[in-house]
Parts: sequence; structure tokens; C-alpha cells
Amino acid sequence: MRGLSAALLRRVQAQPLTISRYSAGATSALGSALIIRPGLSRAWFDSLTAVDRHPETGKSAALQFLTVFRLDDAVSKGLPELLAAIVEGDLADRCVLTVAGSGELPTELASTVDHLPWVRVIHDVSDVALSRLYGEADVFILATRTRSTSPASGEGFGIVLVEAQLAGTPVVAPA
Repeated sequence: MRGLSAALLRRVQAQPLTISRYSAGATSALGSALIIRPGLSRAWFDSLTAVDRHPETGKSAALQFLTVFRLDDAVSKGLPELLAAIVEGDLADRCVLTVAGSGELPTELASTVDHLPWVRVIHDVSDVALSRLYGEADVFILATRTRSTSPASGEGFGIVLVEAQLAGTPVVAPA
């Protein structure tokens, strides 16, 4: 944190509260942060652990990749790098990448993925649909970019990684 924001928070003697060591480090100039464990509601936990992994009906032979985040954060969540890695790895003709989340992709990125037949974007996905997506995925990928220069970004905790694992889906996680 820089400038006016940090000065204001120091002046009111704010106690940073965060869910990760990454975020605690990002606010360290304000003092030590209290780290709390993020949690899932019992209903969501039960829904994820009850997911039917790879239902037989309509199962495609293509690898099913899934990534989930607020869609307007697609650049900092590493979607451009993920798309490039799939192309560079010669997987585009053998996979389907599902990008799911709330909101809308940035315009330039949306026009890019519109031309990629192996990418599908699901906006404002419901919990029921999301648990189904976790179950259908062969691999969950969160490619968040860690950047200390402006604009700074990083993954605080990545609750979607826990959700995917509860559904029995292997994950590829950021540093």
C-alpha cells in the first residue's frame, strides 16, 4: 500500500485483517495483520463433497480444464498466460477450457476467447452449476500472477482451490 491509503489507515490505527500470509505481507507497513481462516458454509461443503465425479452421460474425450474467478480480474488471474500455455503445449485441439465466474471478461480478452472454439465462458455461474463444473473437470487451474509492481496482484488464499479439491478435482495452483 502506498501514499494516502496507507497514511489514512495508519492515522486511524486500523488493524489489518486478512485470510492469508500474502495479504498480511502486503499490509505489513501498517503493522501486523490478524490472519483468520476462510471457511465454507456447511451446505456448500456438503454440496462439493457430494459431487458426482465425471458423470458418464455426455462425457467428452477432450481434457476438461476449469478455472474460476471474478471475470473482470481475468488478467491478474492469469487467463492470458493460461490460454498461451494451452496453445504452446499443443493442447488446444484436445481440451475444453471452461472459464466461470461472476461479471464480465474485459472487452479485449472477451473478443480473444470468442475466437477460440475450445474455450467456453460461463457468466454468473450458480452454486449448483459450479459444483457440477468441478465434478466434470479433469483439472482445476488457477493461474494467478504474483506481481509486486503496479498494478500489484497476487492470490490471497484461493478458496476455489479448496472447493475444487473438496469436489475431488486435482488442482494446479499459483505460487
